[in-house]
Amino acid sequence: AGVKVTATLVDGAGNAVTSLSGGQSATLKAIVLQPDGKPAVGAIVAFATSAPGLVAFTPDTATALTDAAGVAVVTVKPASYTASGAAALSATSVVEGKTGTAGLNIAIGAAPLT
Repeated sequence: AGVKVTATLVDGAGNAVTSLSGGQSATLKAIVLQPDGKPAVGAIVAFATSAPGLVAFTPDTATALTDAAGVAVVTVKPASYTASGAAALSATSVVEGKTGTAGLNIAIGAAPLT
């Protein structure tokens, strides 16, 4: 068994989202489990995107440590108000020499003009 990583993108209320537009941001949450199923505590999770021009991460390094529950989070937002398209997001962690990766796809929409 390998390292299990699951990734979800959630809004401020904790609801899963699949798209962002304009000034919206969301939390990209990764849960990392060791091969024995226990939370991987203090593991580094590296987040990435297939479309760097579309989405921006906070922190800029797109990395985070897992907490006691094996959860690591970064903030994701459109790179600009005019950005639109689709992007793949991924979360990768290496625990005891084993690598786990999870991914999801999101849509980025330009902000409506008012």
